[in-house]
Amino acid sequence: MSNFQFRFLIFCSARILLPLIVFVALSNGNAHGIDQETYLLQSNKEGFAIFNGNESIAIPLEWLRPAKEEAEERGYMVSSFNYSEVVTAFSINSRNIGLHISSYNIQKEGSASNALGRDVFLILDTRNKELSFGLSLGITKSRGRHIGCETALFHELEIADINNDGSTDIGVIKKEVECVEKYDEEEDLDRIVSNEIIHPKKWFIFSSHNWEYVDNDKFAMTSNSMGTKLPLIDLVIDPVSYVKDIRVDTDPK
Repeated sequence: MSNFQFRFLIFCSARILLPLIVFVALSNGNAHGIDQETYLLQSNKEGFAIFNGNESIAIPLEWLRPAKEEAEERGYMVSSFNYSEVVTAFSINSRNIGLHISSYNIQKEGSASNALGRDVFLILDTRNKELSFGLSLGITKSRGRHIGCETALFHELEIADINNDGSTDIGVIKKEVECVEKYDEEEDLDRIVSNEIIHPKKWFIFSSHNWEYVDNDKFAMTSNSMGTKLPLIDLVIDPVSYVKDIRVDTDPK
């Protein structure tokens, strides 16, 4: 084979293989292995369990329904403890998988359309198949009405190895739509108007057994654009976006 033929062969091979290499790279771009199909949340009168298609792993009831927080919700028009069966799994490190469990319950009767929801993270050790508690953010989603004004709450969740230690951390951005009084000079009266608030991102750093909040300005300054957003669970649109942008009678669920 001549030198020219050899170079021509290399050129043709590159033309064929390069698109394939790019395709494979993009297909494997899910660095955190985000998955909403492998695991399911099972619930019954006795409690909760994680099901992976072959076996169920029991979840202590207190992890998802803390007695104190459940007592605080007595008398509410809607409960925040009606969890979806959908579980978002993601890779933490070579040994552990994170399991994101979420709820969002909308009031079925009345005109207020109140709603409440929670987000909880568990840790699955893939070697011994044991679960451990990771993080609870309390009530993270809500919708309501105050003096004819719609209010909303949503916590945007993302994951990244923010401190470069080889484990996945959790970033949280709290967003709110609140109702405030605003003086109308032309009409010479106070009006109730919606006001959006976006709080600074907080990072919960993975340690050997859970995620813990770290108040570090360095993380806040360097992480504005990084991270992979976790997908919504059983929601087409989050409550804040719904209240802000969707002014229709259909439910966002």
